[in-house]
Amino acid sequence: MPQQVYIKKTTQDTQTPLKGAVFSLYTKAGYEAEPRKALKTGLESDQNGKIDLGKLGVGHYYLVETSAPAGYILLADPVEINITATEVTYKQTGNATSMSNEGVSFDSATQTYTLTVTNNAGQKLPSTGGPGTQLFTILGSILTFVAGSLLWRRWKLI
Repeated sequence: MPQQVYIKKTTQDTQTPLKGAVFSLYTKAGYEAEPRKALKTGLESDQNGKIDLGKLGVGHYYLVETSAPAGYILLADPVEINITATEVTYKQTGNATSMSNEGVSFDSATQTYTLTVTNNAGQKLPSTGGPGTQLFTILGSILTFVAGSLLWRRWKLI
């Protein structure tokens, strides 16, 4: 029996929804194929962090994040979703908040499952380079040229 599945994309605290995360959904066979064959692509989280995966049949699925929201790190590993006739389970690894079924909620009124997938905020890396490196490069080139010229003149005099 197919199960209606939603994803709720949140920050690490699992409370704040994230808009703009984009995913592709694969069956196990599609994920393991070369090249991979997605069941659905372009699945983007709305302002509530929700994504409707639709009714999924019994099987093993992989949810791969293809674009993270601004300021967040792309998930390193796919979210594994397993659907049986009676339940939906999932496992998220490869991020500081690894979850395994803690984030599953079932709404008996609508017969829908919602899986919470978390994201880590990215860190801004310090800038490198700048005008100082250009100055050192120019001075180093000049000194190398002068040293080479002096060595060439000395070699020519011998």
